[in-house]
Amino acid sequence: MNDACILKQCHFNCRIGITAEERQETQPVIVDVTLYFDTKKAAETDDIAATIDYRAVHDLLKNFLEKMEFKLLETLANRTATLLLKEFPIERVFLHVEKPEPMQKRGGAWVGFEITRP
Repeated sequence: MNDACILKQCHFNCRIGITAEERQETQPVIVDVTLYFDTKKAAETDDIAATIDYRAVHDLLKNFLEKMEFKLLETLANRTATLLLKEFPIERVFLHVEKPEPMQKRGGAWVGFEITRP
């Protein structure tokens, strides 16, 4: 399926890091998510009930990411993809996750991961 709903540059504050000290304070994480599903019925009917409400996707991401604690970005990305596949009628999900703070301290822009899950 090539139809997709894309949410870009979603900013969340997460507890993420290898050390307990790093996880004491929240850190910004930026997420892009692409949800692949058939949009034909929604396009034909112009009915929100026939598609995926991107507001519900954003709310789910916010509630999940800001309440959980992670050591690795890989874990954050994989668990988020699994949740999205469970909660929405999608065929595939692509996630791009950025964590700016560690690299900004080293003169870079961000560190991140990209994953795709069926």
